[in-house]
Amino acid sequence: MAANDDQSDGDSLGLVGIGILENAERLLQDAQLLRSHRRYPSATAIAVLCLEEVSKFASLNSGKLRYRSLSNPKDHKEKHRVAADIVGGNILLGELRAIEKSRGFKIDSDGEGDDKSDYVSINTIMVSAFAHLADNGVDDELRKNLKRYRYIELISKLFSGYFNEVKKQCFYVEPDTLPAAGPGGVDRLTADQTIRLAKASVLATRRGMRWLNWQKAQRKPQAKRR
Repeated sequence: MAANDDQSDGDSLGLVGIGILENAERLLQDAQLLRSHRRYPSATAIAVLCLEEVSKFASLNSGKLRYRSLSNPKDHKEKHRVAADIVGGNILLGELRAIEKSRGFKIDSDGEGDDKSDYVSINTIMVSAFAHLADNGVDDELRKNLKRYRYIELISKLFSGYFNEVKKQCFYVEPDTLPAAGPGGVDRLTADQTIRLAKASVLATRRGMRWLNWQKAQRKPQAKRR
């Protein structure tokens, strides 16, 4: 992943720990390389580490990037929940409405309406939606209303801590593991899914930085005409 303009702007944007994000991008490249050589368990483990590094960077800059901070930086499951928040940022409002409708809620996207008792704030919708899906999964009715239900299921798995357990399986082999399956039976599909999430987290974070750059440019005073 080539260095881009926003990569050198971390300090000027008031962001800390830009090296953590750069390390996440390196890990993503390594995971993709391992995937191309069919080293699926190793690719998966490295992609999960990428997700955790992105979460760490986003947490350190939660005030500017508007992601929630980690209460315990050593808690890997919490890092995965933050990563789910980041990746979930590209979920469409219509998709969120479908999820919340299945729970009996509506999303208040414009702050208007007579009855607020059945509304869930858009600011907390991501956490509540993915927590619900992590516990209950995507049912048949939701699958009909969500074109990208497989992707949304992936994010809910990330939120639940599923990929933290997958990472552990990638590093260790139990006595009864079949050699052909690799550590924990981690296969190509798992590697592809994890790399997809890792890439989405990096891109979402970079988009957030570009948005900060744009805001900064808008605040610059215009040169006065003579």
